Amino acid sequence: MKTNAGCASSHTQLTRFLENRVLQLRPGDPQIEIAAEAGFVQTNMLAMIRNGSAQPLLDQVP
Repeated sequence: MKTNAGCASSHTQLTRFLENRVLQLRPGDPQIEIAAEAGFVQTNMLAMIRNGSAQPLLDQVP
């Protein structure tokens, strides 16, 4: 996994939770399907939140 050492949000509780949860679900579902089922319009947003390059807007969290 690529890490963002300089990014302030790269090791938050949310990113660690998402990383663990996606790894648990991945054997059955690709990350794109997981993101779509979670309600993300842009499926790459889940990956961006996981690697710390984006933060979710609280009004968009399902």
